[in-house]
Amino acid sequence: MLNVNIYVEGQRLELFEDENISLVDSIQNSRDPATAFTGFTRQFSVPASKANNYIFRHYYNADITNGFDGRVYTSASIELNGIPFKTGNIKLDEVKLRDNKAYSYTLTFYDYLVNLNQIIGNTKLANLSYLENLNHDYNITNVKNGFNSGLTVSGGSAFVRTTGVANVIYPFISHTKQYAYDSGGTPSMYDFDVFTATGIKTALQYTQLSPAIRFAEILEAIEQQFDITFSSDGFLTSVDFEGMYLWLHKDKGGVVGADELTTFIPMESFTLSSGTEVTSGGKYIYQPNFFGDEIISSDANITLAYTITVTAVGSYSYDITIKNGYTNNTLFQQSNNVSNATFTAIIPKATGDAVVYPQLAIECSSNITNFAVTLVATRNLIPGSSSEQGTYTASSSTVSYISILANMPDITVLDFLKGMFTMFNLTIVYNSAADEYEINPLDDFYGAGSEIDITPYVDVTESDILPSSPYNKISFKFEEAKTFLMERRYALLGERYGDDSYDLTGIFNGEEYEIKVPFEKILFERMTDLDDASITNNLWAWCVDSSEDAIATKPIVFFCDPDVKITSADVDWDTSPATSSTSYLLCSNTITNVDDIALGFKNEIGEYSLVTQDSSLFEKYWENYISGIYNSTSRILRISVYLPLKILLTYKLNDVIVYNGRKYFINEMEVDLTTGKGDIELITKWI
Repeated sequence: MLNVNIYVEGQRLELFEDENISLVDSIQNSRDPATAFTGFTRQFSVPASKANNYIFRHYYNADITNGFDGRVYTSASIELNGIPFKTGNIKLDEVKLRDNKAYSYTLTFYDYLVNLNQIIGNTKLANLSYLENLNHDYNITNVKNGFNSGLTVSGGSAFVRTTGVANVIYPFISHTKQYAYDSGGTPSMYDFDVFTATGIKTALQYTQLSPAIRFAEILEAIEQQFDITFSSDGFLTSVDFEGMYLWLHKDKGGVVGADELTTFIPMESFTLSSGTEVTSGGKYIYQPNFFGDEIISSDANITLAYTITVTAVGSYSYDITIKNGYTNNTLFQQSNNVSNATFTAIIPKATGDAVVYPQLAIECSSNITNFAVTLVATRNLIPGSSSEQGTYTASSSTVSYISILANMPDITVLDFLKGMFTMFNLTIVYNSAADEYEINPLDDFYGAGSEIDITPYVDVTESDILPSSPYNKISFKFEEAKTFLMERRYALLGERYGDDSYDLTGIFNGEEYEIKVPFEKILFERMTDLDDASITNNLWAWCVDSSEDAIATKPIVFFCDPDVKITSADVDWDTSPATSSTSYLLCSNTITNVDDIALGFKNEIGEYSLVTQDSSLFEKYWENYISGIYNSTSRILRISVYLPLKILLTYKLNDVIVYNGRKYFINEMEVDLTTGKGDIELITKWI
């Protein structure tokens, strides 16, 4: 017998002497290929003893306030013979009463992966406040730079990407207007449908383009928001992942809020003019006693006093918002201001944020041309007495400003992660030693496992062998796209771009299994030169429906490596004086790696290369697994075992299990932690 100890928030539970606690563990079951599993125990009971009643705060008594919350998961851990085994969460399922008295608590223990689902919940990408660091001025300069080379954006400032990553780009996807190319015309790139009153063609307008942000930025925002860490053995820094972008297209038409004039003045835009520098790194103001090295009053605070002076023609109005960019908390708001004024936000030490990153946003009417702002920032160590104060100044002209979150597609964080995991067939495992969630492609995950020979521990009196192919067809699909070119392609070919299936209909009798990604694809095309009917290098996509009207879509993803550009292009911009781009970023549905990989489950003809891509997401990330479990030599083996402590404490779900000289992966296992007796379902090793 093994000595099992279970701790809830560090407090040891008292257990029934004869209670069996069975752990079910699996990473990816062949019966449900698209689902990443988490380990859990079967329900087990603990006595309603004095110690356990204290831990669960007498949950059976509803009159107790601020007691144990049975609706949520609570941190817990399991030890075997005093050695740490699993870290995770306990869920209280019910309390059993006997003679109207509490008798036992029924519990389920979940591997720590369930904690990720709990803390993220139904949060949407539009709630990831860290992404506001990518907000920037929406103007021809930034859009053109983001179109040509990509942008490095931080704290409201946008710079041309020269090295490293481009966290914001502007792909050539027009949200409403159709563009055409005529090398013999002026401009050569123009709005195909609309001409000005004098008959002059209109070149590319920057307001027809919307930005896109990297998947990696979204992943970092998730880490920041929920105080978690993602790691990998190389995938998160691979070309395949680094070049993944999400297009910010929330509604029909263009950028949300782009027609508003907004001035954004973060702390780093200010210059200290007098007094004491109270910021760290020019951005952050720490609450007094943040580092515990000051003896101060408990009602100390930070005071931000903004004095705004307006330059305008005629009457005007403006709205102001003061935020803490570190936490995205709104500190102060006031609308319909019609004169110069001072606005003050006070952030108490006792109830406010420990770190304050002051950000001022001003929305205004069009006849305001400039703002001059003075900020007096004070760290009041003892209000009314000791303080540190600095006076800062800044000025800004009014501009159109893009909010990343206001334009974020409507998708939850969990659905975004699910889409990313499904495309690349990723696994996620919690590493308790490093406090990290490790993300790796399935093949890499299994390739890193160790071999464990369990032959001596198998009960050979009875075992089962089953076929490992439960479905006659596995379909891989993106969200159904209704954009113009996608619909025309479907009408011609009768298949959806990027979708594919592993079809064994007629060989097996079974059901169809669907693996679906919550993203949509848009089809890019190389423009034809209307002057001589030749194919140009200009690659473009049009986000309208089959009636050529602006359309709302599911989240659109594509690939872009900022080091790979379209050259010998010719894109005229609607500017005065006229400007053009002769090279710009290559955005498409092709991952430009050592090979050209389709950003879909099927090899397609590359939109830019016009040749069939070398491989696909299926071939690179799914094929080994799917073809392995459908191989005619593949088997599922069910056996009973008695695992010793040394295996229970060290096994990993990617280990290669050796039995009678044959090698297997774990499909699913259930082990009684009190005895080591278990039932294991193994599947023939496929890599």
